[in-house]
Amino acid sequence: MLRRALLLATACAASSLPSALPASHFGGKRVLVVSAHPDDNEYFFGSTISAINALPNPAEIGYAIFTNGDKGCFNTSLCSATTTTEDIAAMRAKETLVAAAALGVKPSNVFLMHYADGELGWQTERDLEASLIAVVRTFKPHVAVTWERYPELALTPDQWGDAGFHPDHQVSARVTLAVCAGPGAGNQYMLPGVGGAPWQTTELYFARFGVAAATADVYVAAAEKDVQAKLNALSFHSSQALGNVTGTQAMLTRANMMATAANATAGAGDVKYAEAFASYGAAWN
Repeated sequence: MLRRALLLATACAASSLPSALPASHFGGKRVLVVSAHPDDNEYFFGSTISAINALPNPAEIGYAIFTNGDKGCFNTSLCSATTTTEDIAAMRAKETLVAAAALGVKPSNVFLMHYADGELGWQTERDLEASLIAVVRTFKPHVAVTWERYPELALTPDQWGDAGFHPDHQVSARVTLAVCAGPGAGNQYMLPGVGGAPWQTTELYFARFGVAAATADVYVAAAEKDVQAKLNALSFHSSQALGNVTGTQAMLTRANMMATAANATAGAGDVKYAEAFASYGAAWN
């Protein structure tokens, strides 16, 4: 019960509106960003990573990415009818390391789990959880950040691409919940020896976008420099045709960060851009 009490203590009861969470909250901690695809981490946590790494005591950021992204290449100058899934996977692995480095994430802190893109729902939960348990016990994060566990069907493709519904995203979030809050990485009797000694994460956040930000309980405001850093990191995912900091995709990302800020503050604040989250515990309110 003590372990669970520690975790719940990090998530105060949700108020009528999400409250501001300063980047300094993460200072000096190890933060693991868990996602389904190689470009996901920058999408839902990129500006926050930028803000954290500008702190006098920056966090240690780690990436845990379940799939190799081998089903997604939208840049016709890089991929053609003869491009194989192996080619795409190799391409995206390289992009991941460069994009992560652009935000100050060390290559040694990027954990690629190499499951096939689009197929997380076909894997056994035991295999997925074992893979993430190994990462958590190796990196030893105080904080885990991931996708939302369930589809947000109020979001449309023009609001935030596949953040509304993507099976890989929801599976990766539920596995993160099981490993970081359930009887997973912190339990000495669960897969003993996998990844090292047991480790208990004590904070867990689920990303919420656009209109869904109104159901978050915290948001991290993003300064212009942090938005620019996020867009710059995304631009290194060339296979996704994300363009540069002034392209169409960048404009869509800005629009969605603005929608997130507006919904998190009900338009009452002076926050222009934000990334919003439901913390463990408050996610059920």
